Amino acid sequence: MFYCTSASVEDIFTSGFIEMFPVMDREAELIAHRYRTLYNEEKMSDIKFTCGEDPLKQVIYGHKLILGAASDVFERMFYGGLKESQGIIHIPDISRDDFLEILRYIYCGEVQLTAENVLEILHGARKYLVANLEKQCWRYLNDNLCVENACMLLEVAIKFDEDKLKSKCLRVIRQKTDEIIKTESFFRISQNALNMILQLNVLNMASEIDVFRFVVRWAEDRCEELNSSKDGATMRETIGDALYNLRLLEISTSDLGCIVAPTGILQPQEVVDLLIYITAGSKNHDKLTKFSKEKRKYTIEIEQTHNNLKIEDSKSTMKSRRIFGRRKSSSSNMKAEHW
Repeated sequence: MFYCTSASVEDIFTSGFIEMFPVMDREAELIAHRYRTLYNEEKMSDIKFTCGEDPLKQVIYGHKLILGAASDVFERMFYGGLKESQGIIHIPDISRDDFLEILRYIYCGEVQLTAENVLEILHGARKYLVANLEKQCWRYLNDNLCVENACMLLEVAIKFDEDKLKSKCLRVIRQKTDEIIKTESFFRISQNALNMILQLNVLNMASEIDVFRFVVRWAEDRCEELNSSKDGATMRETIGDALYNLRLLEISTSDLGCIVAPTGILQPQEVVDLLIYITAGSKNHDKLTKFSKEKRKYTIEIEQTHNNLKIEDSKSTMKSRRIFGRRKSSSSNMKAEHW
């Protein structure tokens, strides 16, 4: 028989004798099942939610203890004396279906991500600090990156300051520029994203004049969407400082006079300065223009005709393209690793 004094108990604790025994698989399943049965279940619920613009204001049931344990934000809401801890909480910026998916992850340890819901679920995961769910969303976006959605995902990566995805998007854009500029997501990008693309020193285009053409087409589309005039001054304002990352110092005087100048995007003095720089070279003219002096590499053979790169006709095929186009299935059922 083993007798244990208070002194020996202390010795046992400090010596590390006591250890945690792993829960058997069957018991772990039972614990998970208990949480799963409470998912959106009125039984024992002590908090209610409504979401988005649901006209029926359908109630979603929650349990403060479970939600608070999964999210620091929920913990502060329910146990920090905030007004939100009482009655029904309305969540205006997340749809009912997507909030249910977030709760399903918390209660059941799994999430069904699709091209349609991943961005809103990502927003919710960040809002409520559900870190593992956020990781699942980023994994899904990285795995489903393709030509059709590269520009859209670049915007997402910029917004959330996600460097890994940003780099992957720019790599796809660099390698597939001629295809990217024909996608719907390209015409939706912001001035900031356009600037990032134009900062790339390698593009899959034939020449800088082709790069200039797709920038003009982007500016025209943005002006059209904003019901603005498509004159040169308005397009220049739309392009902003991204204009100076065009490598117009590399184009010919013929292209400058016949293609660039007629758009009205450049000011007359800028056209003159470019003409001097192109004809006289950089010697004694380094400070003549703001345009980037970095050399750009073009990876499409120059003999390819412009017919292969026509942007004007590209919108006719946009609607048939899927924003997430790589996977055969439309969803990804992911199980959590947080139990």
